[in-house]
Amino acid sequence: MINNTKSLFTAATLLLALLAVAACARGTPTPVPPVRETVVVTQEVVRVVRETVVVEVTPTPPAQPVTLRLNLGVEPSSIDPALATGSAAEDVVEALFLGLTDTDQVGNVLPELAAGWSVSEDGLVWTFQLRDDVSWVGYRPSTGAAARRPVVAGDVAYAVRRACDPRTGAPLAFLDYIIAGCQALHTADLALLSDDEVQALVEGVGVRALDDTTVQFTLAAPAAGFPAIAGLPVNRPVPAEVIADLGVRWTEAGHAVTNGPYALAGWVHGDSLTLERNSLWPGWSQVPGNAQRIELAMIAEDAAALEAYTAHKLDSTLVPPSVLDQVRTDPQLNQELAVHQVPCTEVLNFNNARPPLDDVLVRRALSAAVDRAALVAEATRSGEIPAHTLAPAGVFGSAAGDPGIAPWA
Repeated sequence: MINNTKSLFTAATLLLALLAVAACARGTPTPVPPVRETVVVTQEVVRVVRETVVVEVTPTPPAQPVTLRLNLGVEPSSIDPALATGSAAEDVVEALFLGLTDTDQVGNVLPELAAGWSVSEDGLVWTFQLRDDVSWVGYRPSTGAAARRPVVAGDVAYAVRRACDPRTGAPLAFLDYIIAGCQALHTADLALLSDDEVQALVEGVGVRALDDTTVQFTLAAPAAGFPAIAGLPVNRPVPAEVIADLGVRWTEAGHAVTNGPYALAGWVHGDSLTLERNSLWPGWSQVPGNAQRIELAMIAEDAAALEAYTAHKLDSTLVPPSVLDQVRTDPQLNQELAVHQVPCTEVLNFNNARPPLDDVLVRRALSAAVDRAALVAEATRSGEIPAHTLAPAGVFGSAAGDPGIAPWA
């Protein structure tokens, strides 16, 4: 088990400095009708020519959008927040949908859609106050982003109940079992229940919109880390009316209605996905960055992605361990190499349903026998950190960052 540094947007990457400028296309000269008096400007003089001349003016070409070209690696499982699994899908959801909270690079929980929150003395009731300046936005290439309506607390409550509902098929709904009633709904056999009984289970999930800007959660047990759970993709608000109208088609380009910094502009399944900057997102004045367009490829092989990078078809790519030494010894590529630590964990899995791995003592012996330091130094070789706990440092509740609890970590 190793804490991996690989991620789509923060990883061992090669970076091209292309974000600060916009490319310009060459314009076509346009003739201007003859004039009687023309002012000619040079670097040194300004003079009036009292004669009839014909001046050809090259118009200033329109600036092209600043475009960031990245590689998702695979087709996203879904961009529906309730259904998204895997880094490719979750990275796209992060760009398209705001959560109540977000986390910074060291794991601190920050407000995002929420302006703030409070908790009851017993730790069971969490109340979040929402911003009132975020809109649901639809995107059309011909017209750009268009506001639909404000994002309200009811959208959060709907999304959480929808994720807990087994009819949705949310694969990560178990992350919400800490919310009262979620596990009872998600594990229920709805075929054995009446419509009224099913509705009672749905309404029994501990989330309520007290008004348009206040959403309240009731937990099954105290959880100090709940603000981080509230911001997970599975809990990001979604527009109920759009889903009711379009069904599964609501996540397709031209239909998707989102609320994040980017909007879905195009999706060629199995090939590419395009995001356009949401000009109506109110957070642009507070964050750095000037990428107006993000083009996401789906190149599965790391070596092929590196080749696309060297051919200037990608602005960033992961460096596979097999070529890391080659990149580090290349004078140009080594200057573009960046290594970042991200909080995630890679695990070597075994089939513990078959002997001898069905014995917990055997599994513990195997875990103790793994030389994690040698594994990251000789096999993966991408700057990973040997892992001695399941959750890496920076994840709320991890013992890896507390030598008083886990000195071995």
